[in-house]
Amino acid sequence: MAPSAFKGATSSQEAKAWMDEMEKAFRAMECTDEDKIIFAIYMLQDRTHYWWKSVERTLAHEHEPVTLAEVLHSLLLQVFSSSRLRELEREFLNLSQGTMTVNEYEAEFDRLSRFAPTLIMDAEFRMRRFEEGLKPHLRRGFAAVHSVNYDDLIDKAKNLKIVWKET
Repeated sequence: MAPSAFKGATSSQEAKAWMDEMEKAFRAMECTDEDKIIFAIYMLQDRTHYWWKSVERTLAHEHEPVTLAEVLHSLLLQVFSSSRLRELEREFLNLSQGTMTVNEYEAEFDRLSRFAPTLIMDAEFRMRRFEEGLKPHLRRGFAAVHSVNYDDLIDKAKNLKIVWKET
């Protein structure tokens, strides 16, 4: 997999690119949540390693186990100002499909959800949030069906869009 070590970032795009590479590696290796945390922390080098040690000490005093969402949230706070991070979280919460296609909405949903990891830790909330942002005619189609997971929800939304166009 060989994602690069993270030694710090000079831009938010650089940090997000590293996180994306890590997520790809996690999926390819089918990591457990515990393995993801261990691997992500291992990939922090130089000043980010020392920065994490101080964050870890703080988190350890607050409560028990550290989650991957907490690691990523702390890393985002290091790269982004807290006000910018709150702004991106609000963008995520206010996101709706509008004039976007389902594919475009899915891409934007996934992009913005990375800035709000604590808001989508629960799979059910993630699915509900995505569904609520769809166009009303697509949302109505979900009233009679239940999606079993996020990918299933995306697939059904795309199918509903096709049926809507045809009818």
